[in-house]
Amino acid sequence: MPVTNMESGLRERVLRELEKEGVLHLREIVNRTEVSISVLKKLLDEMVNEGLLEKFSHGGYTFYRITAEGKGYLLKEGSGVLKEGSGGTE
Repeated sequence: MPVTNMESGLRERVLRELEKEGVLHLREIVNRTEVSISVLKKLLDEMVNEGLLEKFSHGGYTFYRITAEGKGYLLKEGSGVLKEGSGGTE
């Protein structure tokens, strides 16, 4: 199934949060993205299946971390995007 622009943007947001924090609990990802848990769980499962994220449980809670493939996805996605603070005038 093709990824929509909205899904692509959400994927990037999730990956950036995990790159910055290392590991996040599912509820924390929900809070940071402000996306419903049902939508987010489906997307996170897709990202795990694609190798972008690693999912693990500890003490009955579900956590996620970015993989090397996920970091590569960010590099690829960021290659055509203006970096923060560039102003877009160059």
